Amino acid sequence: TASTVSTGCSGVDPMKPVSTNCQLIDVVDVKAEFSLNGTKFCVGDTVIITDNSGPEGSTFTWRVPSQLGAPIDLNGATGYVVLAAGDISIGLLVENSGFSDSLYVNFLCAALPKPLYNAQDVTCARADDGEVRVSLGEGLPPSEITWSDNNSTANPRRNLAQGKYFFSCRDASGCSAIDSFEIESPDSLLIDQSGTRSTWGGLARGEAFV
Repeated sequence: TASTVSTGCSGVDPMKPVSTNCQLIDVVDVKAEFSLNGTKFCVGDTVIITDNSGPEGSTFTWRVPSQLGAPIDLNGATGYVVLAAGDISIGLLVENSGFSDSLYVNFLCAALPKPLYNAQDVTCARADDGEVRVSLGEGLPPSEITWSDNNSTANPRRNLAQGKYFFSCRDASGCSAIDSFEIESPDSLLIDQSGTRSTWGGLARGEAFV
């Protein structure tokens, strides 16, 4: 939208005709506006910008920090993947006919938690006495572990058989990371019957292979 104001009219008596040095100009109502899909994000999330608008013919200049990736076209919206944690600020400058307006939106991006685990392998082949305990290496405590195979939150987890197990670790910031570990089994005990034949008991009453 536009309105008209006068310039160069200082000292002009409103009851007298306007002097020739008074000029009329059109004022363009420029307002920078946009919305985000949240106020708190985790590394790997996508920040989506919507509702950016301005007068027809306006020029939009975005100021996006290096913590965000390249812009992604999302059918009328613009997305940026968060690459690094920290305080992030996105800015928009709208310009039209010499008038401008800017808006900056600040938000926090948290790092993903980094879990640590201590696994105990099974004692023999086909046993189910493996065990694991998961702790929070990096992140904001407390944390919660959820196992992918049964949705349990048990920690430590016991009675595990040989195999690979996946889990998610969610800390107090609301961010989650997926990790895995493997319960291993010792080699099976093999009996070799191709050894040396021995006899005992005088008249070869018995024999064995060693």
